[in-house]
Amino acid sequence: MSARSREKRLGDLLAVEAEFADVMVSGLQQDSRKVQHGDLFVALKGHHVDGRDYIKDALKRGASAVLADRVGVSAEQVVNAHGNVIWRDDLRSELGDIASRFYDEPSKQMRVIAVTGTNGKTTVSHLLVRLLMRLGESAKTIGTLGYGHPDHLIPLANTTPDAIQLHEILAACREDGARFVAMEASSHGLDQGRLGCVEISTAVFTNITRDHLDYHQTMQAYWEAKAKLASWHGLRNLVLNADDAGVAKMAAVAEHGVKIVWFSLRADANVDVALVRCLYHPRGMSLDIRVKDEVYSFDTRLMGEFNVANILAVLAALVSEGFSASLVVDALKEIAPVKGRMDCLPHTSGAQLPAVVIDYAHTPDALQQALNALRHHCTTGKLWCVFGCGGDRDKGKRPLMGKIAASSADRVVVTSDNPRSEVPDVIIAEIRGGMEATDQVRLVTDRGEAIRDAIFLAAPEDVILIAGKGHEDYQEVRGVRSHFSDHEVAAAALLQRAQLSDSLPKGCGSVSERNQQECTLASLAERLGGELRGEDLPFAGVSTDTRALKSMDVFFALVGEKFDAHDFLQQAKVAGACGAVVSRWVDVDLPQIKVEDTRLALGAWAGMFRDRFHPRVVAVTGSSGKTSVKEMLAAIFSEEGRVLATSGNLNNDIGVPLTLLRLDDSYQFAVIELGANHVGEIAYTVGLVRPDAALITNVGEAHLEGFGSRNNIAKAKSEIYTGLVPKGVAVVNLDDDYSQDFLTLNASRNVLTFSIENTRANCFAKSWSLDPVGRPRIEVSINGELIQLSLNLIGKHQIANALAAAAAARAAGASLTSIRDGLNKLQPFKGRMFPKSLGRWHWIDDTYNANPSSMRAAIDALARLDEPKVLILGRMGELGEQSAKLHADIGAYAARAGIRRLFISRDDAGDYARGYRSVTNDGQLFVGDGPEAIAKQLIESMPEGVVLVKGSRSAAMEKVFDEAQKRLLHEENH
Repeated sequence: MSARSREKRLGDLLAVEAEFADVMVSGLQQDSRKVQHGDLFVALKGHHVDGRDYIKDALKRGASAVLADRVGVSAEQVVNAHGNVIWRDDLRSELGDIASRFYDEPSKQMRVIAVTGTNGKTTVSHLLVRLLMRLGESAKTIGTLGYGHPDHLIPLANTTPDAIQLHEILAACREDGARFVAMEASSHGLDQGRLGCVEISTAVFTNITRDHLDYHQTMQAYWEAKAKLASWHGLRNLVLNADDAGVAKMAAVAEHGVKIVWFSLRADANVDVALVRCLYHPRGMSLDIRVKDEVYSFDTRLMGEFNVANILAVLAALVSEGFSASLVVDALKEIAPVKGRMDCLPHTSGAQLPAVVIDYAHTPDALQQALNALRHHCTTGKLWCVFGCGGDRDKGKRPLMGKIAASSADRVVVTSDNPRSEVPDVIIAEIRGGMEATDQVRLVTDRGEAIRDAIFLAAPEDVILIAGKGHEDYQEVRGVRSHFSDHEVAAAALLQRAQLSDSLPKGCGSVSERNQQECTLASLAERLGGELRGEDLPFAGVSTDTRALKSMDVFFALVGEKFDAHDFLQQAKVAGACGAVVSRWVDVDLPQIKVEDTRLALGAWAGMFRDRFHPRVVAVTGSSGKTSVKEMLAAIFSEEGRVLATSGNLNNDIGVPLTLLRLDDSYQFAVIELGANHVGEIAYTVGLVRPDAALITNVGEAHLEGFGSRNNIAKAKSEIYTGLVPKGVAVVNLDDDYSQDFLTLNASRNVLTFSIENTRANCFAKSWSLDPVGRPRIEVSINGELIQLSLNLIGKHQIANALAAAAAARAAGASLTSIRDGLNKLQPFKGRMFPKSLGRWHWIDDTYNANPSSMRAAIDALARLDEPKVLILGRMGELGEQSAKLHADIGAYAARAGIRRLFISRDDAGDYARGYRSVTNDGQLFVGDGPEAIAKQLIESMPEGVVLVKGSRSAAMEKVFDEAQKRLLHEENH
């Protein structure tokens, strides 16, 4: 869109004194930083920047002349200006004419349709362009979403660009062959003269309601700005909404001879285009529309009554431009929603999911219209509304929008929407002030969390409106813009809801006895949006396993790939359950609460339960080390108060809710481990946890089978940061390959870093060593303060774990003394490099789990020891297509580390052996047919030494130790 090939005499662009008339201009520029040789620099006084302050800079950069605004400038300043500086009394009003002449009057060579109104501008302009293209015309759009082809838009800073840029864009459209341009005309743009000298063929008015009063101050001033378009010189057609009083008054200001075309949603209205009938479907509408005396019937994918109004406006505009109504209707049948404008997200999973509609509605009227419109589509379920109000904007609309949402939706989630320089919770409080007291309103500051909450809590027949941002792909907090897309978050949440893991751990979550009085089946049913059949009884806890169920527990009947707990309701009753949460009614004499999905209901209850208590919470994930770090954090926090920590492997979408349901107000701290085997799982669980600090230990190859690549693992792990509370701290490992990605992701959050050797980290090892047994001794620097650690744990990898724990604990407010004492007191934990003595051997039990990263760490620890060494390996699970290569890599790693006795099970032998033998033929490689054979070979072949046993949970490598113990006891007894 460069204008460098153009060159005009300044005298041909505007009337100037003779000395300036022949100055040649090769470009127009309002930003001195972009001035090139030969440009005409336009120096205007703006709201935030005064272009006149940069006149000298523009001239130095090669500007051939400067047009400067004389307003507010003294005569002395005018006289003292050097160079080709031309002062104008009303420069802003001249810009359109100057730009139009420079670009050879592009609007006169096309048909420009200008659309204005408080709501609907973007949808109408995009519908116009898409319909024109379907009608065989070349058309472009200019507006909020950008300019150009609707599928390949170039972003714009303003809905209506400044006069210079607008004519430059129009020229580009002309040169690209466009015959039509549909553009949005904002009230700001009209008031500031940005459309100056644009020849407009048709003007379309959608509606006029409250908006932009921070700029216009009064509704009258707002109306008058809009009215400039209705009285536009040279206008041919004026399309008006007869149902809007403010728009109807525009007819009175139109120039004589302008053709006025009216449209209305009322079948009996005496207008040119009217709605006769509308039938609403879950994802669209069936319409009968009258154009003059002809009625046209068709189906559309667009949603909402105001989209009917938009369709009427578009029909009226194109008919006024001379197109056949029947051809326009045929084109309308194929039109998809404009992104972010009543945009119903598609899903192809086949799962029963709520309808999620994203809309730009950010004014009281737009929100009311959106909710009213969707109420028609919400025939059997509930209507949800997720919305917020922008910071540094019209504060008067906040309580109004709160009142509208609470009165028009069944469920409301109030959240953030570009808080800018304001405190998000203050904005939310102002919105909440307009609502009556009700349990149907949730306040969730983090917008991503709010969207996920709604999607996971809604029933499949519900409709969710996510309002305010529409197409926007950023969130502005404290003046910093970070990437954020309602579409991306909602699509991910829908996918997560459809693809939640079906693994079912044993165990139950118990509600604290202090809160029993608050927990009844009726209140639980209401909170979960379910239906209670049977007696309303109090309950004391929650269980997912009849074998662990306690009296007065509620039994959640989960359904998985290989089980259906609905089959065990009779056993639950016998065990003492007071009721059950089910997804289908079961013929058992037990009170039941029916919900759509019991797994999601469990998470929803846990999330609401989490809201009732306020411990300091740290969430931990990572490919390796997360359980060790969790235990370290628990030890640190135990120095300061009572700690809730994840038990066993309860770190998935069932285990995390069960852990949260153990909370009560006696806990000052909680350490929650989050695991995942697919992208999206942590986004769901961290949304329930809402931590104060979130930590990724590292990104390795664990669970490759579920993710497909290490990049996907990093993406999945990074979801932990999305659940942080507003002032939460992201803890980042600078030694990890993905540290820069994580730092970028958390650019707008508080961050605390750790590293073994990187001294730029907040927390690093100033020095470290290993004692003869392999236990670390570390001098740790935390924000410049030093502590000494003497760990009782084995392995260099425990240095990184300790630093991770220290950083996360500090992020959550723990003292340096607590960090030092907690870590130094911590004893080895079973299955995690746990030392044992048995017979003539020292054993290291690392059988809890295994992946390539933790395998290498364990091998390094064993290799440092001086005694004769044996490595016994079981398989690493869930590595997918790379499993063979990664097992061979570990075999080779062990050989390079100097391990000369390797024991492996026959089932796992091939790949480990292949890798081991690729490095050395000197080592002893023993292959056994299981734990019994391995234990037998070990006892018979090695008189003494250190034995490290490691493998994934599925390999059950602890059986080697158990078998060796049996054999040694047998030998002692004989």
